[in-house]
Amino acid sequence: MQRKWTQKFLALSLGLVMLAGTPVLASPPLNQQLDQVRNQLNQKKAQEQQTKKVVKDYTQQLATINHSINQKTEQIKQLQGSLNVAVNRLEETKKDLAQAEERLAESNDQLKKRVKGMYQSGPVGYLEVLLNAGSFSDFTNRLEFLQRMVQSDKAIVDRITSEKQQIEEYKSALETRTRQIASMKNEQEYVKETLAQAQSEKEELLKEAKQDLKKTEAEIDRLEAQEEAILRQIALENAKKGGNYTGGYSAGRCRAIPVFLPPSATAFTPF
Repeated sequence: MQRKWTQKFLALSLGLVMLAGTPVLASPPLNQQLDQVRNQLNQKKAQEQQTKKVVKDYTQQLATINHSINQKTEQIKQLQGSLNVAVNRLEETKKDLAQAEERLAESNDQLKKRVKGMYQSGPVGYLEVLLNAGSFSDFTNRLEFLQRMVQSDKAIVDRITSEKQQIEEYKSALETRTRQIASMKNEQEYVKETLAQAQSEKEELLKEAKQDLKKTEAEIDRLEAQEEAILRQIALENAKKGGNYTGGYSAGRCRAIPVFLPPSATAFTPF
């Protein structure tokens, strides 16, 4: 009796074979169910591969956008540094210009004071100074003195005027450069904002694609379990009808489906 049950157990354990086609003794409804489930399973697996590709594409696009955002952030940082330097230089130039204007005003005042200092009677012109000469020699001396004074003051005024002009040109160039840097910075910030918006959209699309993939994988698991259940039911039906053992593998996970043999089946003697 014990030997008989041992033989039966060995026979049952070896009831695993590949399901090459439709089970021989299974009822048509079960075969139809199996075909239908496998068709759905194939469709879901194709959908799974497509969704995986979408996830991969979105992931790559998002990585590219993130890289671009990092680049723009660095560029904006550099531009901000350049803008700060330009603004500081501009402020310093404005101060230099104000000082040059003050020096120019002082030089003009000194010129007037020198002429006034020669004659305490009040403001006089160059012509009156010359006409008050007592002799031709005095006239010549006064003329020479006035010429030297005028040339000296004129040189000072010219130098300060030139300096002021240079500062004004430098100030104008700095203002132009400052506007350019500010414009470039604004453009980069706009591009960064656009990329951030695209990043947000891609993240949302990636999230949806991952959710779809998760649902598809869950549906594949469900269909594979259903396929396995149908295969077991087919095997059980075949066994009840007294046919030779048949079985197979689930198309989804290649799970072996055992088929129980009737007691009358010849036991297999192991090697």
